[in-house]
Amino acid sequence: MKPPKDYGFGYTGTRPSVREVTEVVNKIKRHLRGKGPELQGAVLCDLLAMFIAGHHPSLRDDIIQIHINTARALVPVNEAALFEHYGGKPEGWDDPPPAKKGN
Repeated sequence: MKPPKDYGFGYTGTRPSVREVTEVVNKIKRHLRGKGPELQGAVLCDLLAMFIAGHHPSLRDDIIQIHINTARALVPVNEAALFEHYGGKPEGWDDPPPAKKGN
C-alpha cells in the first residue's frame, strides 16, 4: 500500500466530522444571510482562493477539481433543503433555461 499523498503543512489526513463541518458552515451562514448573491459569491470565491493559495502550486489544480466535484455533489442535497425550508420550488424553477444568444 502506497503512503497517502502529502498535501503540505497542516494536512492531517483525517476527514472532518459532519458535526465539525456543520458548526463552521452555520457560523459562516450567519454572516452571509441577507446579503445579495454577488456579495455571497465574492466572499466564497475569496475564501476558496485563500484555501487554494495555501497549497503548493503543483497541487492547486487537483485541489480545485476536488472542490468543484464536491460542490457539484452537494448541490442536490442543499437544493432539497432550501426547497423544504422555503416551502417548495420558486415559480418557473423547472422551466427550460432561456436560449443563449450568440457570443
